[in-house]
Amino acid sequence: MIVCFVLFLYFLKAYRSIFSVTEETKAPIPPVEIYAVTSFYDYGLSAEDLRSHKQRLSEFLVTLHPSVKVVVYTTEKYVELVRSVRDVSKLRVGEVWEWGAMSEHKVAFEGMSKSQIDGPGGGISKPAEAHAVRALMHERLPFECGDSFNGWDERYCFWMDLEIFAEPTLGSDVLGPQTVEQVLRPLLSGGNSGRLLMALETDVVPSIGIEWNLDKGPIQRSMVSGGFLGGRASSALGWWSPKWWALFERFVAAGHAAQSVDHFVNAFVMDTMDHIFLLDGPSFTTPESVAHAWDITQCVRQPLSLVYQYLRDPEMRPDGCDLTHAAVRMIEFLGCRESMLPGSRGDVAFASLLTTADPGYTEGHIVLGNSIRLSLGNSPPFPSSPPMVLLSLIDPQQLSRVEELRQVGWSICHIARYPPMAEERVRRELKDQFSKLPLWTLTKYKRVVYMDADTLLLRPPLDLMRAEGKMAAVREWGPKHHEGGMSSISESQTVASGFQDYFNTGVFSISPSETEFLKLKYLRWSFRDYDLSMGEQGMLNAIYRDKESGWEELDFRSNGDTAMFVYDYEEWKRRWPGLHVIHFKLEKPFVSNLATRMVAAGQGQNANLLRLWDSFRYGERPTSLDSSVSQSS
Repeated sequence: MIVCFVLFLYFLKAYRSIFSVTEETKAPIPPVEIYAVTSFYDYGLSAEDLRSHKQRLSEFLVTLHPSVKVVVYTTEKYVELVRSVRDVSKLRVGEVWEWGAMSEHKVAFEGMSKSQIDGPGGGISKPAEAHAVRALMHERLPFECGDSFNGWDERYCFWMDLEIFAEPTLGSDVLGPQTVEQVLRPLLSGGNSGRLLMALETDVVPSIGIEWNLDKGPIQRSMVSGGFLGGRASSALGWWSPKWWALFERFVAAGHAAQSVDHFVNAFVMDTMDHIFLLDGPSFTTPESVAHAWDITQCVRQPLSLVYQYLRDPEMRPDGCDLTHAAVRMIEFLGCRESMLPGSRGDVAFASLLTTADPGYTEGHIVLGNSIRLSLGNSPPFPSSPPMVLLSLIDPQQLSRVEELRQVGWSICHIARYPPMAEERVRRELKDQFSKLPLWTLTKYKRVVYMDADTLLLRPPLDLMRAEGKMAAVREWGPKHHEGGMSSISESQTVASGFQDYFNTGVFSISPSETEFLKLKYLRWSFRDYDLSMGEQGMLNAIYRDKESGWEELDFRSNGDTAMFVYDYEEWKRRWPGLHVIHFKLEKPFVSNLATRMVAAGQGQNANLLRLWDSFRYGERPTSLDSSVSQSS
């Protein structure tokens, strides 16, 4: 016995030794080290105000992620002041990047005409511009962004002027930290060590800026699109030296960089790259004479506090003003990166939308999650844990039962709200439903089956999963041509009921597509030929109005509307054995009055539906559903 015990300890030690060696020999995952590079000039501020200003900005950036370091470049006048910020705050502030006296930087403009130097949008009077030019022309970059980092193998350089984080109270009226945090935090979470794309977003591309870049790059005019490359004089990377342009071209060829804003965003949607997004404030120096698609007067030259509102509320933007289009698009896609989604490429996924922190709707999604997991898991060859994606307008940290949502199978993607075009004309309960549009960005999946919180999956929804149309959905069922809609009819009324000439968007399936998403996103603001009161259902029906335009009509079994239960019970009984999905379109079981619900549970036809919902609520699937499973195929 003792001998056996000794041998056991010996082999255990040997096993641990082997395991340890194996672990140590694994290639380490390189950290994503991000450096924020900022300028440090007085801009009319006192030394104390400037120090306080930069310290607050640095502290904010560092709090976004532990790997962030702040590198400051300045003139010799402010070197000690910058160092005091670092020493006093004990931040991870990198070495000061010294540039000497301003007079030294005139060399940066050699070869440029005097009109280019002194004209609108350029000139040595702008310290940041002069420093950027000098840095690129003389290939003098801070150590953190030097040649050893340009291989993009282990470290990445994050270029950003921290002025973008300022607040009006700090003397600079630019985009506030809340917006920047929305853009950055998802990028910096989760230990992502993938490759990053260096990009630059500017608000305009003046022709004079393109000419400068053509001289230095050259940047081909056909490559300049949407205010992405080149141009704006106040941009920290507004000038691209041959070295930087060659690097950029190399990554374009390798598929790690984008040629324009649209290429950049589209590649991000398709998850073909990781990236770094460089924010840059709008310019006040853009000449009115610059020919541009945007309305310069109404868009570019607005105070930045108003531009911030444009970013937060697209309805406030003047016609033709798309100043912050890239930032808006970025926010829209940050919540559902492919690397964060469950399942494998080519899977069929299930999805839903959470628009409120109301506990009832959270419970509805928990019950729906149970029904998906239990109804597929008990039916080979379907996976026991199908990919389930919950698009949420609510920050998961604000959800009271977020862990229960995850336990039943939901992967939560926090997304931006998509407001309707004329919100005041949309029914109150439908105002958030355009936020279903990001479903089309889930291109990891071959097919996405969408189900509202007031639905249950009873059996594998084969029609929805196998559909191939752009929009596979069931005709709306309900009272016909009743003014005021179905919600205005009492259950005791006798009305003519039946299938409508349009589909219901509480349950449907799609094939995710970047192109289709961008089309729908555009039509949300430009297309008006539908009943606005019906929200996204009205728009989608107008777009996918028939088979030729993409509607693949499915049988009622794929969206068993309880309106039929109420208004045509005999027909409901006939169809019940083959239902795949039940849709509580009228009274919601999770928001019903408790007293009324308890009475209904003991009597009448409603009792069966409530007991069915309660079964899934407690994590049980009634075995009676299996007796007619053959009828659902």
